[in-house]
Amino acid sequence: MAAYDSSNEWVQAQNALWRELAGSTVTRWIGLDTNIGLDDERIFADASSPYRVLADLRLERGGSPALDFAIYQNGHGFGLSLRTSEGQPHQRFDWYRDSDLSDLPVGRIENLEVHLDDREGNYRDLIEVKLTIGAREVLVVAAEVFPTWTEPSYGWGEEDFFVFTDPAAANEVKWSYPRRFVTRQIGPGRDGGDAFGGQSAST
Repeated sequence: MAAYDSSNEWVQAQNALWRELAGSTVTRWIGLDTNIGLDDERIFADASSPYRVLADLRLERGGSPALDFAIYQNGHGFGLSLRTSEGQPHQRFDWYRDSDLSDLPVGRIENLEVHLDDREGNYRDLIEVKLTIGAREVLVVAAEVFPTWTEPSYGWGEEDFFVFTDPAAANEVKWSYPRRFVTRQIGPGRDGGDAFGGQSAST
């Protein structure tokens, strides 16, 4: 069962942007770290962590407008979307800081894979995207840290961006909800596959 109507204008625009991204050459990653501490604590996940937690994430591309990752809401769930960048993407507050993403790979995207939420047996929201650039992979996840006085809670399908330089590390996070998804390969061009709508080729 497909979750999204392929004739919907938002769905069509999103499918076009994901296919466009799949044919891109990434020249720089830009982001804002978000504070994951309680109250007035300023705690950020840094380069020694298996993931970064970002409030904003932008991809600059050679010869093409930059693209911003965005979060959309579908009922009580959240997923990943794309939008063409317009000016400065970031609003800076005390609980954000500029990210150092210089260790993330740049170059042509050789493969783009999206992961659609399948926790209830239907193909729903786009929660993750895995980009292969050269010999390296980067996994972007719609997720959020909910700090507590004891163990933090890690929500899958939430309002921030987790960025993994080793996608396998996402399996080690103690997510509040199980990661269950179907996979789609997205390619450039009109017939390169859709992120939303239609049937998924693999589980």
